[in-house]
Amino acid sequence: VVVFSQPGELLPKFRSKITEESEPAAAAAAAGEESEASVTLRDGRTLGFTAHGCGAHAVLLFHGIPGNRLFFPPTDEGLLTRVRIICVERPGYGISTPKPGNTLLDWPDDVVALADALGLGKFSIVGYSAGGPFAIACAYKIPERLISVDIVSSLSPRIGNDNVMQGMTCLCKMSYFVASHVRPLLHLASRFETYDRPAKVKKDFAELSQYDRHVVNTQPDIVDIFVRCGVDNLHNAPGVLDTQEHEYVLMTNDWGFSLADIVAVSHKEEAEYEGKEADEKRGKEESEGMRVCVWTGLDDGGCAYGMANFIANSIPGASRHFIKHKGHLMLFEVWDKLLWHILV
Repeated sequence: VVVFSQPGELLPKFRSKITEESEPAAAAAAAGEESEASVTLRDGRTLGFTAHGCGAHAVLLFHGIPGNRLFFPPTDEGLLTRVRIICVERPGYGISTPKPGNTLLDWPDDVVALADALGLGKFSIVGYSAGGPFAIACAYKIPERLISVDIVSSLSPRIGNDNVMQGMTCLCKMSYFVASHVRPLLHLASRFETYDRPAKVKKDFAELSQYDRHVVNTQPDIVDIFVRCGVDNLHNAPGVLDTQEHEYVLMTNDWGFSLADIVAVSHKEEAEYEGKEADEKRGKEESEGMRVCVWTGLDDGGCAYGMANFIANSIPGASRHFIKHKGHLMLFEVWDKLLWHILV
């Protein structure tokens, strides 16, 4: 188990757990290079992650479906000197041990365990797509550990009417209904969610919007990120299809908490940071409380406008970035801007 905190420093209490094979990974982490590692939790489970960058501000990135610890959007090299991005995978993905029957509110406990193992105090979270609900669960349960939570192209809970489905394609509406009401059909459909081939990734994303169709047909590197995750999941996590099915059920039903109980502080207006290099003010941020921002592309036919609007309206103090003519894959286009937004 490789456990590291700040560049060049390994936590003393975990030093004895580092094997000879893990020393190169620790060295890479110390140099701010990409490194892959895992931590062992108190119940014996393994939690896998990759680390990128050598900055002082830690950002935990929660992947969607498909995804795992290998999900990492291309990032400006200058930003990687200011942030340290931890791409952490949830139980049942990649090299992370499954946790049968887990709930959304179990995830923050794993996040705290990882943060403690890495020597993190306060940190930021970005939850993308299916990672959004897990980011929101952290905002609810562990706000005292968080500087900011950015929720990008996220699913929302079912609230008893069709408002959350505003902007969704007919196919996505049907899939959402099946996940929340027709478990046998969901089980059958989930057997095909392998994402280990470019054709599968292209097909599924192309159905969401014209924007997403253009992205997958013109940017093979983005398709490769998802395929890499899919191949790794099938190789290292034999039960990943069951994990994805379980998460669909979690996300499309009652989440076990109210978004209205999350309290966020307002963020500066976009005009104050857009296109500008801002100084990090971590001490000020930490004293002001947790910031929450909801991001969505208005053409996203999957995790659509209705869901983002419901989340933003339900969390007191949340800010929003609803962007015209963008779809579900807009994260890759706005990623650097989002990181600057976190640093301001």
